[in-house]
Amino acid sequence: MAVVKVDMTKLLDIERRAPGRIDKAIAKLALTCQAEIVENFSASSPASPGQPPGIDTGTLKNSVLTGRVKPREHKVYVGQNVEYAIYLEYGTLTEDGSTRMAARPFMLPAVERTKRQVGAIMESVIEG
Repeated sequence: MAVVKVDMTKLLDIERRAPGRIDKAIAKLALTCQAEIVENFSASSPASPGQPPGIDTGTLKNSVLTGRVKPREHKVYVGQNVEYAIYLEYGTLTEDGSTRMAARPFMLPAVERTKRQVGAIMESVIEG
């Protein structure tokens, strides 16, 4: 699971200046990350190693979800609920350690793309 850490002192300062907007900004970040994942599946199935997985039945793509961990704790999650997602994200190895299936990452690249948008998203919601 990828974890994005945010300096809470800055968030708390923003919360004092713009009450209630932090939760909206964090929710928007989660939805942005979800969209990054869903919109970047490969057009071909099976996908080439290193590329996001292709769409076969659509189950994986449709399983991407977001939610709040606890109200007012400024925490959300972005994940999926299919058991084979981890094998696509990280690939698999044989007993001797050689690659059985190369990774087809789709979650972590989306998190990285979303991290680059944090400042703009926070600013747009807080000022907005």
